Amino acid sequence: MKKITLFFIFFTLSIIVFSQDVIIKRDGNKIQANVIEITSETIKYKKFEQDDGPIRNINISDVDEIIYENGEWEKFEQNEKEASNTNSPRNIFQNNTRKEFSFFKQGLYIDGLIGGGIGSTQDVIMDYSFVYDPVTGNNIYVPYENTETSAFAFTTIGFRIGHKWYFGENTKYKPGFQIQWAKIATIIDPWDYNTYFYISPFNIGCNNLFMINQNNAIETNIIGGLTFGNTAPPPLDPDEIETGISYGLEIKYRRKRLAVGIDYTRINTAINYPNRKGIINSFSLSAGAKL
Repeated sequence: MKKITLFFIFFTLSIIVFSQDVIIKRDGNKIQANVIEITSETIKYKKFEQDDGPIRNINISDVDEIIYENGEWEKFEQNEKEASNTNSPRNIFQNNTRKEFSFFKQGLYIDGLIGGGIGSTQDVIMDYSFVYDPVTGNNIYVPYENTETSAFAFTTIGFRIGHKWYFGENTKYKPGFQIQWAKIATIIDPWDYNTYFYISPFNIGCNNLFMINQNNAIETNIIGGLTFGNTAPPPLDPDEIETGISYGLEIKYRRKRLAVGIDYTRINTAINYPNRKGIINSFSLSAGAKL
Protein backbone atom coordinates (compact mmCIF):
# COMPACT_ATOMS: atom_id res chain seq x y z
CA MET A 1 0.00 0.00 0.00
CA LYS A 2 2.89 2.36 0.81
CA LYS A 3 4.45 1.73 -2.61
CA ILE A 4 1.12 2.37 -4.35
CA THR A 5 0.68 5.64 -2.44
CA LEU A 6 4.20 6.80 -3.37
CA PHE A 7 3.54 5.91 -7.01
CA PHE A 8 0.41 8.05 -7.20
CA ILE A 9 2.17 10.94 -5.42
CA PHE A 10 5.04 10.75 -7.90
CA PHE A 11 2.62 10.43 -10.81
CA THR A 12 0.63 13.49 -9.73
CA LEU A 13 3.76 15.57 -9.09
CA SER A 14 5.19 14.62 -12.47
CA ILE A 15 2.04 15.92 -14.16
CA ILE A 16 2.35 19.23 -12.32
CA VAL A 17 6.09 19.64 -12.89
CA PHE A 18 6.06 18.78 -16.59
CA SER A 19 2.86 20.60 -17.55
CA GLN A 20 3.28 22.51 -20.79
CA ASP A 21 1.52 23.58 -23.95
CA VAL A 22 2.11 21.63 -27.14
CA ILE A 23 1.81 23.32 -30.54
CA ILE A 24 1.21 20.76 -33.29
CA LYS A 25 2.04 22.04 -36.76
CA ARG A 26 0.29 20.93 -39.93
CA ASP A 27 3.42 19.07 -41.05
CA GLY A 28 3.23 16.94 -37.87
CA ASN A 29 6.09 18.58 -35.96
CA LYS A 30 5.49 19.46 -32.31
CA ILE A 31 6.73 22.44 -30.32
CA GLN A 32 6.90 22.21 -26.51
CA ALA A 33 5.90 25.73 -25.54
CA ASN A 34 4.23 28.19 -23.22
CA VAL A 35 1.62 29.99 -25.33
CA ILE A 36 1.45 33.71 -24.50
CA GLU A 37 -1.03 35.19 -26.98
CA ILE A 38 -3.10 34.24 -30.02
CA THR A 39 -3.92 36.94 -32.56
CA SER A 40 -5.90 36.71 -35.78
CA GLU A 41 -2.78 35.71 -37.74
CA THR A 42 -0.07 34.53 -35.35
CA ILE A 43 0.56 32.62 -32.15
CA LYS A 44 3.08 34.11 -29.73
CA TYR A 45 4.94 31.66 -27.51
CA LYS A 46 8.13 30.86 -25.65
CA LYS A 47 9.90 27.55 -25.91
CA PHE A 48 9.18 25.45 -22.84
CA GLU A 49 12.86 24.85 -22.11
CA GLN A 50 13.62 28.58 -22.62
CA ASP A 51 11.11 30.28 -20.38
CA ASP A 52 13.42 33.31 -20.07
CA GLY A 53 14.10 33.32 -23.81
CA PRO A 54 12.63 35.47 -26.59
CA ILE A 55 8.97 35.52 -27.60
CA ARG A 56 8.52 33.68 -30.88
CA ASN A 57 5.79 33.87 -33.53
CA ILE A 58 4.24 31.22 -35.75
CA ASN A 59 1.55 31.73 -38.38
CA ILE A 60 -1.84 30.30 -37.44
CA SER A 61 -2.06 28.89 -40.95
CA ASP A 62 0.89 26.61 -40.08
CA VAL A 63 -0.73 25.28 -36.87
CA ASP A 64 -3.14 22.36 -36.70
CA GLU A 65 -3.91 22.44 -32.97
CA ILE A 66 -2.66 23.40 -29.52
CA ILE A 67 -2.84 21.10 -26.49
CA TYR A 68 -2.84 23.27 -23.38
CA GLU A 69 -1.25 22.30 -20.07
CA ASN A 70 -4.67 22.14 -18.37
CA GLY A 71 -5.79 19.41 -20.75
CA GLU A 72 -7.93 21.43 -23.16
CA TRP A 73 -7.08 21.52 -26.84
CA GLU A 74 -7.75 24.09 -29.52
CA LYS A 75 -8.25 23.08 -33.15
CA PHE A 76 -7.45 25.49 -35.98
CA GLU A 77 -9.43 24.63 -39.09
CA GLN A 78 -8.42 25.51 -42.62
CA ASN A 79 -10.52 27.22 -45.21
CA GLU A 80 -11.70 24.39 -47.47
CA LYS A 81 -10.63 26.15 -50.66
CA GLU A 82 -7.21 27.06 -49.33
CA ALA A 83 -6.67 23.61 -47.82
CA SER A 84 -7.23 21.98 -51.23
CA ASN A 85 -4.79 24.33 -52.94
CA THR A 86 -1.35 22.84 -52.33
CA ASN A 87 0.36 25.75 -54.14
CA SER A 88 -1.07 28.32 -51.76
CA PRO A 89 1.73 29.94 -49.72
CA ARG A 90 -0.49 30.00 -46.63
CA ASN A 91 -3.85 28.74 -45.44
CA ILE A 92 -6.42 31.08 -43.99
CA PHE A 93 -7.40 30.62 -40.34
CA GLN A 94 -11.13 30.04 -40.35
CA ASN A 95 -12.21 29.31 -36.78
CA ASN A 96 -11.03 27.57 -33.68
CA THR A 97 -12.82 25.57 -31.01
CA ARG A 98 -11.89 24.33 -27.57
CA LYS A 99 -12.88 20.76 -26.80
CA GLU A 100 -12.67 18.49 -23.80
CA PHE A 101 -11.11 15.06 -24.08
CA SER A 102 -13.56 12.20 -24.55
CA PHE A 103 -12.41 10.23 -21.49
CA PHE A 104 -13.61 13.14 -19.32
CA LYS A 105 -17.13 12.91 -20.72
CA GLN A 106 -19.66 12.11 -18.03
CA GLY A 107 -22.56 9.80 -18.65
CA LEU A 108 -23.62 6.18 -18.91
CA TYR A 109 -21.04 3.38 -18.90
CA ILE A 110 -21.16 -0.40 -19.30
CA ASP A 111 -18.44 -2.96 -18.50
CA GLY A 112 -18.02 -6.70 -18.96
CA LEU A 113 -16.20 -8.70 -16.26
CA ILE A 114 -14.43 -12.05 -16.16
CA GLY A 115 -12.20 -13.41 -13.42
CA GLY A 116 -12.01 -15.60 -10.37
CA GLY A 117 -11.26 -15.68 -6.69
CA ILE A 118 -11.53 -17.48 -3.40
CA GLY A 119 -14.31 -17.65 -0.85
CA SER A 120 -15.12 -19.16 2.50
CA THR A 121 -18.25 -19.99 4.45
CA GLN A 122 -18.77 -20.52 8.14
CA ASP A 123 -21.94 -22.12 9.49
CA VAL A 124 -22.82 -22.36 13.16
CA ILE A 125 -24.78 -25.58 13.77
CA MET A 126 -26.51 -26.38 17.03
CA ASP A 127 -25.53 -29.82 18.31
CA TYR A 128 -26.19 -31.80 21.50
CA SER A 129 -24.16 -33.97 23.81
CA PHE A 130 -25.00 -36.27 26.70
CA VAL A 131 -24.04 -35.05 30.17
CA TYR A 132 -24.61 -36.99 33.38
CA ASP A 133 -26.82 -35.14 35.89
CA PRO A 134 -25.85 -36.20 39.44
CA VAL A 135 -29.08 -34.77 40.85
CA THR A 136 -31.40 -36.93 38.79
CA GLY A 137 -28.91 -39.64 38.02
CA ASN A 138 -29.80 -39.44 34.33
CA ASN A 139 -28.03 -38.38 31.15
CA ILE A 140 -29.41 -35.16 29.75
CA TYR A 141 -29.02 -33.38 26.41
CA VAL A 142 -26.88 -30.23 26.51
CA PRO A 143 -26.88 -28.00 23.40
CA TYR A 144 -23.67 -26.47 22.07
CA GLU A 145 -22.55 -24.64 18.94
CA ASN A 146 -20.51 -26.48 16.33
CA THR A 147 -18.80 -24.32 13.68
CA GLU A 148 -18.21 -25.75 10.21
CA THR A 149 -15.85 -23.84 7.91
CA SER A 150 -15.19 -24.50 4.23
CA ALA A 151 -13.18 -22.72 1.53
CA PHE A 152 -13.56 -22.80 -2.24
CA ALA A 153 -12.17 -21.32 -5.44
CA PHE A 154 -14.40 -20.03 -8.21
CA THR A 155 -14.62 -18.39 -11.61
CA THR A 156 -16.92 -15.46 -12.30
CA ILE A 157 -18.44 -13.67 -15.26
CA GLY A 158 -20.76 -10.68 -15.29
CA PHE A 159 -21.41 -7.10 -16.30
CA ARG A 160 -22.24 -3.74 -14.74
CA ILE A 161 -23.94 -0.56 -15.85
CA GLY A 162 -23.82 2.84 -14.21
CA HIS A 163 -23.37 6.59 -14.51
CA LYS A 164 -20.31 8.80 -13.86
CA TRP A 165 -19.93 12.50 -13.20
CA TYR A 166 -16.70 14.55 -13.05
CA PHE A 167 -16.09 17.92 -11.41
CA GLY A 168 -13.63 20.80 -11.59
CA GLU A 169 -12.00 22.94 -14.26
CA ASN A 170 -8.60 21.25 -14.29
CA THR A 171 -8.65 18.61 -17.02
CA LYS A 172 -5.29 17.11 -16.08
CA TYR A 173 -7.06 15.58 -13.09
CA LYS A 174 -10.71 15.36 -12.20
CA PRO A 175 -12.42 13.82 -9.20
CA GLY A 176 -15.89 12.46 -9.66
CA PHE A 177 -18.86 10.51 -8.39
CA GLN A 178 -20.52 7.39 -9.75
CA ILE A 179 -23.67 5.36 -9.27
CA GLN A 180 -23.53 1.72 -10.29
CA TRP A 181 -27.13 1.01 -11.20
CA ALA A 182 -26.55 -2.74 -11.30
CA LYS A 183 -23.74 -5.27 -11.24
CA ILE A 184 -24.80 -8.81 -12.09
CA ALA A 185 -22.38 -11.72 -11.75
CA THR A 186 -22.43 -15.49 -11.79
CA ILE A 187 -20.00 -17.37 -9.53
CA ILE A 188 -19.17 -20.94 -10.55
CA ASP A 189 -17.46 -23.40 -8.23
CA PRO A 190 -15.51 -25.67 -10.63
CA TRP A 191 -15.08 -28.42 -8.02
CA ASP A 192 -18.72 -29.22 -7.32
CA TYR A 193 -20.28 -27.25 -10.22
CA ASN A 194 -22.44 -25.18 -7.89
CA THR A 195 -23.50 -21.88 -9.40
CA TYR A 196 -24.47 -18.73 -7.53
CA PHE A 197 -26.06 -15.55 -8.76
CA TYR A 198 -25.30 -12.10 -7.30
CA ILE A 199 -26.69 -8.66 -8.03
CA SER A 200 -25.41 -5.38 -6.57
CA PRO A 201 -27.98 -2.62 -7.17
CA PHE A 202 -27.46 1.08 -6.64
CA ASN A 203 -23.89 1.01 -5.34
CA ILE A 204 -22.13 4.36 -5.02
CA GLY A 205 -18.49 5.41 -5.23
CA CYS A 206 -15.91 8.05 -6.12
CA ASN A 207 -13.71 8.46 -9.22
CA ASN A 208 -10.22 9.85 -9.78
CA LEU A 209 -9.19 10.42 -13.40
CA PHE A 210 -5.60 11.33 -14.33
CA MET A 211 -4.78 12.46 -17.86
CA ILE A 212 -1.68 10.97 -19.55
CA ASN A 213 -2.13 12.70 -22.91
CA GLN A 214 -4.96 13.77 -25.20
CA ASN A 215 -6.10 10.18 -25.86
CA ASN A 216 -5.15 8.26 -22.72
CA ALA A 217 -5.90 8.39 -19.01
CA ILE A 218 -5.70 6.36 -15.79
CA GLU A 219 -8.76 6.07 -13.56
CA THR A 220 -9.02 4.75 -10.00
CA ASN A 221 -12.43 4.16 -8.44
CA ILE A 222 -13.75 3.02 -5.07
CA ILE A 223 -17.31 1.72 -4.87
CA GLY A 224 -19.52 -0.12 -2.39
CA GLY A 225 -23.06 -1.02 -1.39
CA LEU A 226 -25.48 -3.89 -0.84
CA THR A 227 -25.35 -7.24 -2.65
CA PHE A 228 -28.00 -9.94 -2.89
CA GLY A 229 -27.17 -13.54 -3.73
CA ASN A 230 -28.93 -16.81 -4.44
CA THR A 231 -28.47 -20.07 -6.26
CA ALA A 232 -28.63 -19.92 -10.04
CA PRO A 233 -30.14 -20.28 -12.54
CA PRO A 234 -33.53 -18.69 -11.76
CA PRO A 235 -36.19 -19.11 -10.54
CA LEU A 236 -34.68 -17.87 -7.31
CA ASP A 237 -35.75 -19.14 -3.93
CA PRO A 238 -36.85 -16.09 -1.87
CA ASP A 239 -36.21 -17.97 1.37
CA GLU A 240 -32.55 -18.52 0.44
CA ILE A 241 -31.63 -14.97 -0.62
CA GLU A 242 -28.47 -13.82 1.15
CA THR A 243 -27.87 -10.13 1.81
CA GLY A 244 -24.29 -8.92 1.78
CA ILE A 245 -22.11 -5.84 1.74
CA SER A 246 -19.70 -5.40 -1.16
CA TYR A 247 -16.88 -2.92 -1.64
CA GLY A 248 -14.00 -2.77 -4.04
CA LEU A 249 -11.30 -0.97 -5.99
CA GLU A 250 -11.09 -0.47 -9.75
CA ILE A 251 -8.00 0.60 -11.71
CA LYS A 252 -8.64 1.40 -15.37
CA TYR A 253 -6.67 2.44 -18.41
CA ARG A 254 -8.84 4.65 -20.63
CA ARG A 255 -8.36 5.16 -24.34
CA LYS A 256 -10.84 7.87 -25.28
CA ARG A 257 -14.26 6.36 -24.41
CA LEU A 258 -12.97 2.78 -24.10
CA ALA A 259 -11.46 1.26 -20.96
CA VAL A 260 -9.79 -1.91 -19.68
CA GLY A 261 -8.88 -2.56 -16.09
CA ILE A 262 -8.47 -4.74 -13.03
CA ASP A 263 -11.13 -4.96 -10.33
CA TYR A 264 -11.01 -6.24 -6.78
CA THR A 265 -14.29 -6.88 -4.97
CA ARG A 266 -14.89 -8.20 -1.46
CA ILE A 267 -18.33 -9.37 -0.39
CA ASN A 268 -19.34 -10.12 3.18
CA THR A 269 -22.32 -12.39 2.56
CA ALA A 270 -25.26 -13.68 4.59
CA ILE A 271 -25.46 -10.78 7.02
CA ASN A 272 -29.18 -11.57 7.30
CA TYR A 273 -28.43 -15.07 8.66
CA PRO A 274 -27.26 -15.06 12.30
CA ASN A 275 -25.73 -18.54 12.05
CA ARG A 276 -23.97 -18.13 8.71
CA LYS A 277 -21.02 -16.05 7.58
CA GLY A 278 -19.39 -15.86 4.17
CA ILE A 279 -16.54 -13.96 2.54
CA ILE A 280 -15.85 -13.68 -1.19
CA ASN A 281 -12.69 -12.13 -2.66
CA SER A 282 -12.94 -11.65 -6.41
CA PHE A 283 -10.39 -10.41 -8.96
CA SER A 284 -11.64 -9.59 -12.46
CA LEU A 285 -10.52 -8.15 -15.75
CA SER A 286 -12.92 -5.53 -17.07
CA ALA A 287 -13.53 -4.04 -20.50
CA GLY A 288 -16.13 -1.46 -21.38
CA ALA A 289 -17.03 1.95 -22.73
CA LYS A 290 -18.80 5.19 -21.97
CA LEU A 291 -21.91 5.57 -24.09
